[in-house]
Amino acid sequence: MKQALALFAVALLSIASAACPTKPGYAANGLVKLPPGVNVTCEGAVYREYRSMVSGESWGEVLYVPRTSKGAASLTRVVKMITAKGYKEISRKKTDQMLIIRFRKNDAVLTSMRSEDREAMYMVLTGK
Repeated sequence: MKQALALFAVALLSIASAACPTKPGYAANGLVKLPPGVNVTCEGAVYREYRSMVSGESWGEVLYVPRTSKGAASLTRVVKMITAKGYKEISRKKTDQMLIIRFRKNDAVLTSMRSEDREAMYMVLTGK
């Protein structure tokens, strides 16, 4: 029984790590260096919610900052860094709760979904 639980735990950890291939200090699957104050998480309620909404993506990350003007500027800077790497914005949709931007470079497609709650601002980055 203990061996079965250990194998199950290893399998779960493998799945979790494959679901969020972040490179420490970088965002967008290692594409851009994180600005100071921007954090990446691959766990927690926001990450679980994102995983339940998005399917068919090869990787995904949740960036978060405090809900301040400085935090908002940091997330905007991440978008500018993505476009500086040659990704062109191909669509933009704004709703009451979210800003969704899709980028393309050659065959690579990257999606940014930005939202906020009472304490933090979040940017979910996904790609294929």
